[in-house]
Amino acid sequence: MKLLKCLVTFVVILLSNNSFSLEKTDLEKRFHVKISTDVIEVAKKIEACRFAPATHHQVRIMLPLLQSFLSKYKKNVIANNLKTVYLVGQVAVGNTPIGGTYSFKGRFIALSAYMDLEYFAHHEFSSLLIKKYYNYEEQWVLYNGVGYTGYTNYKAMKANKNLRKEGFLFDYSRVSFEEDFNVLAGFYLYKPSWIHSIGSKNKKILYKVRLLEKFYKNLSR
Repeated sequence: MKLLKCLVTFVVILLSNNSFSLEKTDLEKRFHVKISTDVIEVAKKIEACRFAPATHHQVRIMLPLLQSFLSKYKKNVIANNLKTVYLVGQVAVGNTPIGGTYSFKGRFIALSAYMDLEYFAHHEFSSLLIKKYYNYEEQWVLYNGVGYTGYTNYKAMKANKNLRKEGFLFDYSRVSFEEDFNVLAGFYLYKPSWIHSIGSKNKKILYKVRLLEKFYKNLSR
């Protein structure tokens, strides 16, 4: 009986692993992107961050979220701008967990195991896209009520309504043009109805959203 239970458990694990491999391989073939869980490899490429491995269970949850992210773009946009996606348990700067990071030179993003993975994927990928395609920065900053701080505080993402009147969705948006763009682009693609609702109440954000619409018109589906 014990032997039979062991055999059943082994078969279940084997089938689960095969299913995971097929799902991962299918996404890689469909979108022409490599999907990796190798934290040692990504840690060598970005020394400023610490990476913890994702569990098998976490990766199985992350894959459908990743698919939702990839499906938002035209296939050539992914193929030409994103070489690898690293799925990890956690990305951290010092002792502070963050949603993800990226490398423009390496054409990859690394994502933490969060249920909002799709938002963070759009957030990080937008950095790769703006460095290659974006030419609206001068127009963008015209809708800033105050200047950028140049200071990063990963724990300060607050829904400050006063900042929204100044054109910033969160405190973190005030760090730099890139972070401002990242945050709005992430929500524009992840929760478009919500971001349009915010824009309808804050004109400066609405004007930035219109620039996003113009930018993503030829990139997203």
